Parts: sequence; structure tokens; C-alpha cells
Amino acid sequence: MTPTLPPPLQWQRRHVLSLQDFTLAELDIVLQTALSFQEVLNRRTKKVPTLQARVVANLFFESSTRTRNSFELAAKRLSADILNFSPGTSALNKGETILDTAKTLWAMGAEFMVIRHQQSGVPHTIAAEMDRLGGQVAVLNAGDGLHEHPSQALLDLFTLCQLYDPRQPRCALLQGKKLPLLAIFVIPAWRDRTSIASRPLGPMFTWQGRPPFCRQNLQTMGQPSTGRWNPP
Repeated sequence: MTPTLPPPLQWQRRHVLSLQDFTLAELDIVLQTALSFQEVLNRRTKKVPTLQARVVANLFFESSTRTRNSFELAAKRLSADILNFSPGTSALNKGETILDTAKTLWAMGAEFMVIRHQQSGVPHTIAAEMDRLGGQVAVLNAGDGLHEHPSQALLDLFTLCQLYDPRQPRCALLQGKKLPLLAIFVIPAWRDRTSIASRPLGPMFTWQGRPPFCRQNLQTMGQPSTGRWNPP
């Protein structure tokens, strides 16, 4: 039986900085959009003109392999023009500030900025400055230290929902589900997985990991959860 889905909503957000204030409807928009692009990736020509003649700037202030290349590849497949920023060869070495760098790229025509920084809050600061300048720039948080990694969390959410319904992934599929999570190291991606759990989806998460890590995360989730450490 095909589930009855609500009518599609129009996307209203400019920035994607955190998932903490996302509504379930907004998360479902992301899931359905991701599903449509999954079909594109199955084509021989994996490219669409969605962002043709638009400029995406990747500002990665710390080393990254998977996230940076994933964003660059995604922009190319959307036909965007790409500006890649490398701090080691930039004017930061001559005293330029991060905001100066962002404003310079904005002046060069950047319409999207993908920000990765080891310090929490940097993407939010850049987004606030772009809004103050009236720049109409969309800022995406590609990981800010131990704070959040929204794109990774959205990918996790998409993967989980597709396990229950590959054709119509949606948040409602996780309501009332019991999901085990294995935690080995305290890394940003794990911190962000808790942001999914803290949404009003209704699943019960069972953590398996070292006791200090479990306690820290269970206290921030605000959902019925259990945590235990099973030594090897």
C-alpha cells in the first residue's frame, strides 16, 4: 500500500547551519529531494543544470577528504562554477580575517558558501555577516568543530529512512523505532547524530560505547535512551 504523503512544501531556508530548528516537514523535503537526485546518479550522464552559471565557494579551514570532495562533486554535478579556498595559500597568512575572506569571495560572485572550520560557530558568524550585508548568500555548515555536521546527519537520516521505505523515505518511518548506535570515538559526526535523535521523531536510541561518552550524549539528547559499554 502506497503511503499518503502531505503536499510538497516550498523551501524557505537560505542557510543550513543546524538541524536543531528544522521541522519534520523540512526534513521530509530534504529526503524527497535527495531521492530525486539519487535517480540522477544512476544515469550515464550524472549532471543537471540546476546551478548552472551560479558560484559555489568551498571554504575549508581544516583538512577534509570526504566532506570537501563530496561538496565539490555535488556542485559540479549541479553544473555550478566552483571556488575552492585553501587557507595555507590565502591572505589569512598576511592577517586577513575569516570574515574578510568571506566578503572577498562574496564580492567575486559567490552565491553559496560551504564552510568547514574547527571552531564551533564560524559558519553561523559568516551567515550573520552575509545577512547583515544583504548579500543573499546561502551558507552551509560542513562541520564546525565538535558542534554540528548537518550534511552528515541528513545523510544518516536518509539512509535510515530508506531502510524502511526506499521509494518514499520520510521521517514518520522512524517513529517508535528502536535504533542501536555504536560509539567508539568522540568525533563531530557522532555529536551531530544526536541532533537527529533530539528531533521529535520518536525513536528510542540505544547507545553502545564508553561510559563517559554515553553519559555525555544521553544527557543532550532529551529522548528516552539507554547507554552501555560492552568491552571487547
